Amino acid sequence: MKLYRLIDSLWNSFEKRRRILSLFVFLYWFLQYVLQALFFLSLVQVHDYHSLFAFMKDMDAYTGSILIRIAYRFITIPTVSITSFLSSLWNAMSFFDLLFILLTILWLLQANKKKAGLFTGGNVLMLIVLFIGLMIGMRADSIQSLIQCLHVLSLWSLVAHIVFIVILMFNLVQNCLKWVKTKA
Repeated sequence: MKLYRLIDSLWNSFEKRRRILSLFVFLYWFLQYVLQALFFLSLVQVHDYHSLFAFMKDMDAYTGSILIRIAYRFITIPTVSITSFLSSLWNAMSFFDLLFILLTILWLLQANKKKAGLFTGGNVLMLIVLFIGLMIGMRADSIQSLIQCLHVLSLWSLVAHIVFIVILMFNLVQNCLKWVKTKA
């Protein structure tokens, strides 16, 4: 019964539910960015033909990231078009991803407009740059030009993901401090 009351006390007001929602959204995106940063960190180490195929053997370890799954689906489509892009986007998502995207949308609707705009704009910009880089890489005429394209793309993405991780950590600490102040 004490456990039930403890759980009930975590959700008994609008402000507490809003903070729990923020915590879930922050943790989900933090884990997504960490997994993607690890992916791009290992992609940075690709410098030749043999390391590219060694990297491709280990790519399944990163399928927990929605962005990586979308990129995998995008690479496999025969022709690049808006419908094929949307199809690869839809096929890459699981129920869990859709649930957290819905939670993220709910969080964005109640969040600070400036933070929500920066978060959404940054993610959209990162997604656009990633797919432009993938399209350039798919049109590469040699393995060496593909590796150079992937190297530049992975360096840019790694820096962007590290920036997002730092921002999320800052916001998470900031929200936790606010939560502690409201409880005291």
